[in-house]
Amino acid sequence: MKPRAEGAAIVDARPRTVALSGEVRFPGRYALERRDERLSAVIQRAGGLTANADSTGIAFQRARDSVRIGLDLQKALGKRGSVDNLVLQDGDSIHIPRYSGIVTVTGAVNAPMALAYVRGENIDYYVRAAGGASRVGDLGRAYVTNASGRVESVHRRTFRPDGVPKPGPGSKVVVPERPPSDGSLWARNLPIIASIIGSLVTLAAILINN
Repeated sequence: MKPRAEGAAIVDARPRTVALSGEVRFPGRYALERRDERLSAVIQRAGGLTANADSTGIAFQRARDSVRIGLDLQKALGKRGSVDNLVLQDGDSIHIPRYSGIVTVTGAVNAPMALAYVRGENIDYYVRAAGGASRVGDLGRAYVTNASGRVESVHRRTFRPDGVPKPGPGSKVVVPERPPSDGSLWARNLPIIASIIGSLVTLAAILINN
């Protein structure tokens, strides 16, 4: 066996692979053919999306960083140079979900439930359909978690109408509770304050009598 020359680089001959599952025609593990192979190329090699695929959703997990990356699959497939059309890395896991025609409304609403997705309707429509925000619900801080993992919230604008998210199929609308206000804190602490004042009054009376 010929000894390795001192200082020579060790080349890892293992193939770089990604896992592709869900609604593609040929799911499985794919070896990356190029150093710069992108998401759309691997999906194309897998035969493309099935008729049941949710083209607005994708679960993309990067093993190297142990994070889920929120992507717009439609943009990734529509334009090679899109920022959503990521260059893949060894160990990436990609799942294309089945189309789900529902939107789930949770949090501080009067009737949390799953509702039928209606194209073009914004977050306010789904909150109203779930009975509206509850007494403690903070509608101004409501947000949407899309099927891809991306989160969108209401974008406040000064001289233009607010930017209100439009949930997609398979997304979740969350209405958080309002943070306690100064007034509510005062109300909750009033019995404690009254007890302290009463103790001080009693102590003052004892000192005066003595």
